[in-house]
Amino acid sequence: MISLAYCGQKDIYFQNIKIHQPTISELIESLQFENNIFFCIKVLAEEEFDKVIMLLSQKELQEKDWIINFLIILFPSFTFTMNKESIILTNEEINQVLILNKDNYSEFQKNIKTIFCTNILFNSDEDNYNPANERARQIAEKLKARHKKLAELNHTDSKKPIIDNYVFIVAVGLRMMPTDIVDKLTIYSLFSLYHRFINKSECDIDLKVRLAGGDPKSSPDNWMRMI
Repeated sequence: MISLAYCGQKDIYFQNIKIHQPTISELIESLQFENNIFFCIKVLAEEEFDKVIMLLSQKELQEKDWIINFLIILFPSFTFTMNKESIILTNEEINQVLILNKDNYSEFQKNIKTIFCTNILFNSDEDNYNPANERARQIAEKLKARHKKLAELNHTDSKKPIIDNYVFIVAVGLRMMPTDIVDKLTIYSLFSLYHRFINKSECDIDLKVRLAGGDPKSSPDNWMRMI
């Protein structure tokens, strides 16, 4: 079961040291572009430790700076150093040191995967593609086709979700200002709200169809279920 700390945007403890859960605004302020954010998350969450060290050892590589900035976001009071075997994060004020190496990196990655919902970020749309009825299927197909076309025009990977899309869907659905979402929500809380809102909408549509005498072929999941 996921800790309430992820939902509540609290710091997560790893080896008695806090990992900061950044808001979307904090990520954008440091890394500027969504693709830069995706790159950092993917590298830290999915690459083997040796490959991360190799990337960080490259001189004059822009991606290296992105990774370092990303680590500083996660550990805002720490300074970054490294050697051939370790990534070293140090906070001299409170005398704390976190050493990431082959022995503990997989555990660190588990936190990264949860905080940034990599199962959603890097999975194709088909993984969660299960429309409740024929009309919903037709709408979903049109949306997928439009998303693919836009991705081609922008030379982006159509399988990657766009955070902007999630932000505006949640903003419209929950009647919130997009700036409030970006400033206050983490990626984890954004995706949690998004999936709960979509599921609630499906349940509402299903109920209206049944009350009107319709007979949907299947029922959506209970929107109050454990996710």
